[in-house]
Amino acid sequence: QLTGLRFCQLTGREVELVSLSRDTTESDLKQRREISQATVKYSDQPVVQAALHGRVLVLEGLEKAERNLLPVLNNLLENREMPLEDGRFIIAPERYDALVSSGTSAESLASRRLLRCHPDFTVLAIGLPVPKFPGAPLDPPLRSRFQARSVSFPPSATRKSHLAAAAPSAAADLGRASDALDTLATLHASRPPAGASGSAEELPMATPSALDSLARLAALFPLAPISALLPRVLPPHPVARDAAARFGLGAGHVPGHVPGHVPADGRVPGHVRGRDQGQGEGRDQGHVPTELGPTGGYFIAGLRAPFPAEAVAAAEAAAEAAGVGTVEAIAAAQAAVGAEGVSARGGTAA
Repeated sequence: QLTGLRFCQLTGREVELVSLSRDTTESDLKQRREISQATVKYSDQPVVQAALHGRVLVLEGLEKAERNLLPVLNNLLENREMPLEDGRFIIAPERYDALVSSGTSAESLASRRLLRCHPDFTVLAIGLPVPKFPGAPLDPPLRSRFQARSVSFPPSATRKSHLAAAAPSAAADLGRASDALDTLATLHASRPPAGASGSAEELPMATPSALDSLARLAALFPLAPISALLPRVLPPHPVARDAAARFGLGAGHVPGHVPGHVPADGRVPGHVRGRDQGQGEGRDQGHVPTELGPTGGYFIAGLRAPFPAEAVAAAEAAAEAAGVGTVEAIAAAQAAVGAEGVSARGGTAA
């Protein structure tokens, strides 16, 4: 979809975008009956608007539409003809121009309710392959009216080099994250067709492009481990977590912390507290993200020095009052216990 919209931007073309779903009906594509000032009238929908004004019609999500819906466009795609609900009829530009050349005036054609399809009318259809993904396969007559192009992701080596360039300090971990997502994609593709037991829709999908956002986060917060950032793009599914764990990137894993274990001071690291106490998988429930330090204190994400447990308690209290972990919360904790040497980067704890 982004590629199609970029094409329209570069060529200066107007766009009509239709996101298809199982609830999309024929009236959503052609004409919808509406009431205006106690009068019922027909309102042209994106397909008709694009055909009459020469716009690019983008149909997104072909696999989601009902099979009896899209064939209504077959005649428009092949012959540039379509009957409308209000009695008008769209005809091909060649036939319309031939009628005008033969002496029929445009006013006469309008009185006959004949409309000229714009010669620049273009249709771009976007869909996922079925049965790899759940959905309905394309109707063969409809499929024959398009030129198909399969858009796949770049090879693994190319993607890894791109991630390494975006975040050099986390290149190795990002490479393992890329391998984890490739493993997940392989498991997804190896499942039976949609509708069978253990079918493809039961497994999550994570696109490799999601790692681009992860690389930008790693570049902004170089001290944050990739295993802590990965849940932002990884689907919350046991198979996805197992795939990450295979490459040493267990989602939500805290170095030095054993699930269910409470340190001697009675405090559980903030960003695992929600998981261990049944408050949601990997959620920190508003607490400042911390991890157990080697000296019994805690590290706050983004800090270069250990932060005492008392300071963490004050920071969490201030964060709960403010709703988020902020620089002000860190400053309040620092003032409360007189902690020295805390980096100004403590704001990254948010």
